[in-house]
Amino acid sequence: MRNLAIAIAVIAGLVLVGIGAKYGWDLVRRPIADAGIDAGMASGKMNETMRNAYIKSSTAACEKQRPAILSEDAFNRACVCISEKSADLITAQEARTINDTGEIPDSLKQKLQEPINECAREAGLVQGQ
Repeated sequence: MRNLAIAIAVIAGLVLVGIGAKYGWDLVRRPIADAGIDAGMASGKMNETMRNAYIKSSTAACEKQRPAILSEDAFNRACVCISEKSADLITAQEARTINDTGEIPDSLKQKLQEPINECAREAGLVQGQ
């Protein structure tokens, strides 16, 4: 059961980024006057407006993926945590790749594995190791 919960948490985290990115970029771009990813990430990281829009859209996308066997409250906490951590990890190039292809680059998948597990543990979805 523990491995199942870890697998679900990891899948949910990757789904979060994929769905949040695929369906959320329009929400992200609108607040920055359609200037695009480059303007929203001019410093190499998401600016506050883009980051807030990304977190909102990816958290909502993640929450829709909750398996019925997981606590809604705990899963939602994990979604917020993963959204916040992924917003801080995405590079401008990865954001462009997601925007252009709808796919999560392998570099981002690798960077997100530990934060996803950490968020699942913090939310109480899995036991700490």
